Amino acid sequence: METPTSRWVLGAARTSLYQSKGNQRPTSEDDDDDRTSEKAETPRAASEADKDDGSEEEEPQEAPIETERVAAAGYDVVSDLQRRHDQLQEDVEVLVAHLEKQTHEIESERATMQSMQEQFEATRDAMERELQSLRIENEALRRQNAAVTLERDNAHQKAESAAETHEELLLALKSQQHRDDHARTIVKSLIKERDAARKQLDESQTYCRRLEEELVTNRAELQHMRSENATLTTAAHTATTHKNQYEQRVIREQEQLIQSLRADLLQMEFEFKTLSVDKDRLIDKVSKLQRQSDHPTMYDVISLAAHGDGKKDSKNKGKKQLRVVTSTTTSSDFTNLMTLPNMVDDHEDTTPTSSAKPVAMGNRIRSPMGSLVAKTLSSAKKKLFQTPSTQQTVILPQ
Repeated sequence: METPTSRWVLGAARTSLYQSKGNQRPTSEDDDDDRTSEKAETPRAASEADKDDGSEEEEPQEAPIETERVAAAGYDVVSDLQRRHDQLQEDVEVLVAHLEKQTHEIESERATMQSMQEQFEATRDAMERELQSLRIENEALRRQNAAVTLERDNAHQKAESAAETHEELLLALKSQQHRDDHARTIVKSLIKERDAARKQLDESQTYCRRLEEELVTNRAELQHMRSENATLTTAAHTATTHKNQYEQRVIREQEQLIQSLRADLLQMEFEFKTLSVDKDRLIDKVSKLQRQSDHPTMYDVISLAAHGDGKKDSKNKGKKQLRVVTSTTTSSDFTNLMTLPNMVDDHEDTTPTSSAKPVAMGNRIRSPMGSLVAKTLSSAKKKLFQTPSTQQTVILPQ
């Protein structure tokens, strides 16, 4: 039986044969052509042999020459074929060794491929099992997807209902905001009314405070009037019970009045002297002014007021000031209630140029009894009718 290896060996031998002839390697088609040509040459050689036999019979004379020629050619061919056979034998041995080696390699590769095929089959089985599990998982995922789709539809419906509810809530919120704005306006108006009421309350409180202060003042005045009434009653009783002491005090006051009149007399004499001196000076000034008015170009104009003021200042510096004589003795019965009056008016300016008219005696001397009573009442009012914060203890005669 012809195997692929034997075929390959025959092809290699033919190739080496053709290479030895013409250094050309035939292809598989050339091998087929050689085979067909060999098959065709066999009957052709048989036919030619038959023809040769016939020709030999016909031409017996030419046979030896042709036989020798054929024998020489056959010998050459046989030697050539022997040489080729030896070479082919060597090539076959080399090819056999190469083929054995290649066969071992192919067997090892086949074993490797078989192991790989077994691995691939195991991997395929694992992948088939995995594919089966993936199919099962895919089916489960499809079911889950259907459930999720259903849930999504439900969620979408819920979202639509929630959106509708949200819109309703927005409308309710807008209405509530309008109500809140209206309530804010009402609150603002109430705040304004409250501020106005608070202002009115403050005004009423201030008015009440004023009324309370007036009430307290009226009560204090009433208390003062009551105390004044009691004081006046006590003073009247004291005046009636101490008449003798009062007469003695009047005598002392008359003595003081006499002393003050003497002092006034001295003052009047001094004023008379100064007035007479001023009169002489004024007469001189009038004469000078008269001459100056008669001859205005002969004299320098000097301000009379400034000159008179300078004269007055010089006079005031050289003049001794008189002290007003007052009583230094006090009555033990009316301590802290009265002071003796000054019977002489205190003139701020006693220079003769300040007043040209003399003072009437009626204005200079007062009535002793009237001034005494007036001073007593005024001193009693000052001491007794005081506020509670500044009121002092009043010592009344027993």
